[in-house]
Amino acid sequence: MKELPEEFTYDGFRFSLRRRSERAAIYEQQWIGKDGRFQDGFISYEVVIPQITNRRFNRETMKFEGCEPYESYPASEQWGDYGWTYTDLESATRRYDALCASAQTRSNGFDGRRDGSVPGEMRIAARAETKPAPNL
Repeated sequence: MKELPEEFTYDGFRFSLRRRSERAAIYEQQWIGKDGRFQDGFISYEVVIPQITNRRFNRETMKFEGCEPYESYPASEQWGDYGWTYTDLESATRRYDALCASAQTRSNGFDGRRDGSVPGEMRIAARAETKPAPNL
């Protein structure tokens, strides 16, 4: 699967990957001035949970089409749920660390594996905790 790039430009900003895990990423965002040069002092940080999608918009047919799965940046309407902007790296790192820690302590029985498999010990423990349905 194609992952988010280490560096890209979008809407007058340059984004550079600072940290990455399976669960989250920190990008440094720097504004590019009207003269095309980077502006000192205009730096912020974005923490994102990469989104996995399997469709792209075809501008010729004006329709979405299926494709191989790939990672994408969260959409604008997903900001606040899957993406956050910070003015300092320390705050961004705190959010990033919290997201990485929450991926390791999920309560849904999965250990964070991308394929969704469950380790054998977890399956056995879950089965032992299951109580039979009462006879009515």
